[in-house]
Amino acid sequence: MYVFAQFFGWREVIRREIQFLRFLNDGETREVAQLLRDIGETFLTDDYGHQFMVWRVEQRGLGECMIVTSDGKATCMGFATFVRQRATMKEWLDPLERDLREIDDGGRLRLTKLQHLLLDLVQKLDENRTRYPFELQRA
Repeated sequence: MYVFAQFFGWREVIRREIQFLRFLNDGETREVAQLLRDIGETFLTDDYGHQFMVWRVEQRGLGECMIVTSDGKATCMGFATFVRQRATMKEWLDPLERDLREIDDGGRLRLTKLQHLLLDLVQKLDENRTRYPFELQRA
């Protein structure tokens, strides 16, 4: 549950700070923005059924819950804080937890698509393999 919530938290931080997100050229900035949109849409679409389907406002709400301030900067709460505050996010997390327990083919397809998009995003953000020097594997 933390990984889902953490993604939405970072996504919300990026959404708020997008005006500061600039790469060497506008095309790269647009590529990152498109990947973020594609990830959000993959959660939103009913093409995979209803498992792991998260409405846009729920994505933002969960993301807002995950944001904390550290040294004057917005960041995502750590795991220990998440565990202590998980109950405040119950309405968004319970359906995801249920879907994990009862995963079906549509849920697996959605999670696979999300994993591929997230890998594309990581590779775009870390093109020089500074943070992830090893080969990232697709599901």
